[in-house]
Amino acid sequence: QALKRQVALARSFGVEDELITPTEAGDLWPLMRTDDLQGAIWIPGDGKANPADLCMSLAKGARQRGARLREGVAVTGVLTERRGGVEHVRGVRTAEGDVKCEVLVNCAGQWARQFGALCGPAGVTVPLYPAEHFYIVTDRIDGVHPMLPVMRDPDGYIYYKEEVGGLVMGGFEPVAKPWRVEPIPSTFQFQLLAEDWDQFEILMTNAIHRTPCLETAKVKMLLNGPESFTPDGNCILGEAPELRGCYVCAGFNSAGIANSGGAGRLIAEWIAGGEAPGDLWDVDIRRFAPFMANRKALAERTGETLGLH
Repeated sequence: QALKRQVALARSFGVEDELITPTEAGDLWPLMRTDDLQGAIWIPGDGKANPADLCMSLAKGARQRGARLREGVAVTGVLTERRGGVEHVRGVRTAEGDVKCEVLVNCAGQWARQFGALCGPAGVTVPLYPAEHFYIVTDRIDGVHPMLPVMRDPDGYIYYKEEVGGLVMGGFEPVAKPWRVEPIPSTFQFQLLAEDWDQFEILMTNAIHRTPCLETAKVKMLLNGPESFTPDGNCILGEAPELRGCYVCAGFNSAGIANSGGAGRLIAEWIAGGEAPGDLWDVDIRRFAPFMANRKALAERTGETLGLH
């Protein structure tokens, strides 16, 4: 029944999917153990993209439409002015001088909460917190090929995708490990955190059960990088109630690349139209009160959120 509900939900959003038998799932993913499965969901349109290439493609499209992109310029503050009893964005202060603007979009990822604190006299509440996120990369495995579908095992908290003839396997453990660093350094880019095989154990155990080939496969590396998560597992979009003209587009809970197209379109329509382009309360920044940005509470909640992801 749970699988049927998921299929119906996906179809309501126009996603093509179908309920298949364990045998059919095994035919699509031969390395998977299927004797304990009741069924599976097949999504023919699912796939993967290289995040760096996709980002460069989006940047190219933006430039072709008149956008100017400046990289490596630190923003140190937000300039505001009070009009009609309401605080408005007036510009941003950068390491290379002030830039005037009427609209500011906070897309700072795991830095979005810190950047929100710079926005206006009261700051902007952006409740998210980073957690350590683990995945392994294996050497080549017989039977793994570039067209092998992405596979997810929600009961095991794990996911798989092909990578150069091997597998990437990661997951979202039920008791996660918040990355307790404050503030997050602005220089923390493309860096990794230390290995923690004890934390990864539940994911590895479940993965060996679902794909027995991992018991003998050579693991090239265990990667650990921080990802930020929100208290309710939904992203944060919309104009901040504390500061007119300040929009937030952050908190994508490890799925920013997948959500980027839709989120970007929604924010663009929100800015152009002056209001949400539909009923977006599930992701609207106004659903959070200022007290929900408490760091201690966020850290504890993040330890729970990943397991529901």
